[in-house]
Amino acid sequence: MSSLEILQSFVPLILVLLLLYAVLYFVKRKGFRLNPIGSKVKGIEILATQTIMPKKFLTLIRVKDKVLLVGIAENTMSVLKEIDYDGTDLKENTDPVNESFGDILKKNLGLK
Repeated sequence: MSSLEILQSFVPLILVLLLLYAVLYFVKRKGFRLNPIGSKVKGIEILATQTIMPKKFLTLIRVKDKVLLVGIAENTMSVLKEIDYDGTDLKENTDPVNESFGDILKKNLGLK
């Protein structure tokens, strides 16, 4: 085999690898989440999520007439606080860019 034939056989392989890398980069960058923040799936809504440490999160979840503060670790989930939901919009007048997770949590727990 000449070097031109070897090159011709590796060009499609390199193109396929580049295409796979581009698809992986796009999926990782954009993310295809099953339940992104703010979406509603059968009466469940994720209001906010805050990373505490790698693989450890605090999440506010609204389930019908309750709001749950859930601690999520690598292998466990624990309900830390359960709040009655009276029908008011928990996200009213909140701007996620200007308001921190702690501020939203305090407001929804009635601490502020």
